[in-house]
Amino acid sequence: PTNNTEFVAQLAQFSQLEQSIKQAQLLQRTLDAQQASLQFTLAPLVGRRIGVDMPLVEQGSGPAMIRYDLEKDAARVRIDIVDQQGQVLRSMEYANRPSGLNAVEWDGRNRNGEPVPAGVYRYLLSATDVHGDPVTARSRAELTVSGIRMENGAAKLAVGNLNIDPSEVVELQ
Repeated sequence: PTNNTEFVAQLAQFSQLEQSIKQAQLLQRTLDAQQASLQFTLAPLVGRRIGVDMPLVEQGSGPAMIRYDLEKDAARVRIDIVDQQGQVLRSMEYANRPSGLNAVEWDGRNRNGEPVPAGVYRYLLSATDVHGDPVTARSRAELTVSGIRMENGAAKLAVGNLNIDPSEVVELQ
């Protein structure tokens, strides 16, 4: 700066910039503290069973229940249990299922009758009425929370190798 006025103006700009940087740092510390607080808030869910509207089934050492809701009566319901690569492990078909909440038991075996490893599996659900028209079917999973994980700065519920957003929980048992 060549004169006092320019010098004072530049000093004021630097001061404002320094204040902005300090505010941004304080805001980031506040956000980090809030995320840590959310982790502690979710901690009591570890070991608890949660319900989520997702096509998931948790296979342990025995049979697992697959729950789904049908909009209307279905003449045929098909459930394909798939592994992480999307390969069908087992297909199950059921006839004449009523509207509303339904549950079927999966014995934890693949199509060859061999037990599958414990874990969380996805399934594909389809239903048709007596005319072969699609029936709306919604999945409902009951899963055990095994821990809390951070994903992109947000706390998630760990269920096996999956991360579930807490906002997806529709039931707590």
